[in-house]
Amino acid sequence: MKLYRSFIASLLFSLVCSIGFAQNTFNYYPTELGDEPLIILEYQMMEPQDDFTKSQLKDCKFRNEKAKMANEQLQVAAKEYPFEYIIAKRSALDSLKEKGYRLVLENDMMKKQDNPEKYLKGNNANDVGDMYILNMENGDKYFLFQISQSYVFFSKGVMKKFIKQVKRELY
Repeated sequence: MKLYRSFIASLLFSLVCSIGFAQNTFNYYPTELGDEPLIILEYQMMEPQDDFTKSQLKDCKFRNEKAKMANEQLQVAAKEYPFEYIIAKRSALDSLKEKGYRLVLENDMMKKQDNPEKYLKGNNANDVGDMYILNMENGDKYFLFQISQSYVFFSKGVMKKFIKQVKRELY
């Protein structure tokens, strides 16, 4: 009987913990979007590694050229965002979270583009990923729209679509 109670107690504890730390995905905007600054991620340059093949070095150079162009587009396009924002690199997310920033405009394909190991394994132009706002505090995701791999470096178009949705939803 004592073992049974211990089992039930540990089961309840596990259930409460898993519910408390669960990530949720929502199909609407976070209510705090207009009140809190949004982190808009720019691409980081990929550093060539000593063990890169010639083909990988070429891919790295091409990717960095696309990233530079995308970051330039982002600087201009983000100015149309109607609320407070900050443009930052993925590597700065932890320090921004410590400073109280919570909301990030995110896309899983962008994560892949900023990770040399994953990027160099190859990309498919038909790949599609969700664009969402991530609450770094609790892991909640607020789905916005999907973008294809071929569109991921087109910051001007992505921001235009995002800003249009924000204005339609929040005004």
